[in-house]
Amino acid sequence: MIWMRWPQHELYSLQFMRILQFAETGASTVRECYSAADQIRPGDSESWYREWKRLADDNRARAVRMLGEGHVRLAQGMFLRAGAYYRSAELFLADCDERRWRVLDAMQNCSLQYLRALDPAAEFVEIPHADEPIAGYFIPGASGGRKWPAVICVNGEGEPKDAHLFTIAARAVSRGLSLLLVDLPCQPANARRGVGSDRHEIEAGISACVDYLVTRGDVDEKLIAIYGDGLGASYAARAASLDTRFAAAVCDGGLFDSSYGHSVLGSFAGRPHGRLPDRGRHHGIARSIACPFLITINWECLPDTDAAVRLFDYCKSSGICADLEPSLLSGSLPDRQTWIEPDRNFIFDWITLKLAERH
Repeated sequence: MIWMRWPQHELYSLQFMRILQFAETGASTVRECYSAADQIRPGDSESWYREWKRLADDNRARAVRMLGEGHVRLAQGMFLRAGAYYRSAELFLADCDERRWRVLDAMQNCSLQYLRALDPAAEFVEIPHADEPIAGYFIPGASGGRKWPAVICVNGEGEPKDAHLFTIAARAVSRGLSLLLVDLPCQPANARRGVGSDRHEIEAGISACVDYLVTRGDVDEKLIAIYGDGLGASYAARAASLDTRFAAAVCDGGLFDSSYGHSVLGSFAGRPHGRLPDRGRHHGIARSIACPFLITINWECLPDTDAAVRLFDYCKSSGICADLEPSLLSGSLPDRQTWIEPDRNFIFDWITLKLAERH
């Protein structure tokens, strides 16, 4: 069992634990998190919003002051934490609450300040796609004249690209991997503009991201991977099954599609059930993925860890090149009460090794 800050309020406790975990990448501090928690009334969205926004405002103000005094590295960390706290402040606000968009704008502003302070500096990019460009951050893994491996990172519905800055950016860059973090049509930035979340549009959008990376002079087009977090793991699985240019994929192997079937995916795509494509029954999506892939689970989207083990066993017996997070191979499988997030250190070690095998 995991420790709960507020045992009677599981959702608030689990979100608090996730914010604490940001400390691993410098996107939060334990002291600041507890200072906010001490003032939050569990179950009260207003106190949650107020305390995380207070921390965010404080960090951003200090970052601006440090930047003005020439302390770029100090400012960089403060902007990162401010962005993470703004994201946290937004979590329990209603979609119609105008404060939600204001704190998301503040989060993005902090993200851009953080990215500019990196060395080498990251870029805000707009990738041509259909009627609306895909907004993204390109973070180079290293400087120099050579081409580097790159990872496209996608989140699930409602999760902005900035969230990757709080969880994986430092892990990837330290391993020499460049990152392309993108807002797909289902992310808040696009929802705000009224861009729909059609399933096929998401897959086409990911393919456009590969097209973009191939044109860059600092990316090795043969060493492009995709990483899906949360519901993004299902997007990554379908993208990898349709686009053979990926050298490695971290995804759910089609588990979400095959487990939830026509009704759920029909509601996501806004289509009648009869118009949906093959659901990946009998692991059809896994069979279609040409590159090595790592099966990962996120409790928010697919808490059935037994299904992940069954898929892994099927892949092994069928000669499909798939791996499974080591925590899922143990005799005692994790569940919602004992496991919150994927092991991202293992994930990026795995990506690094798989890309090195292709080099």
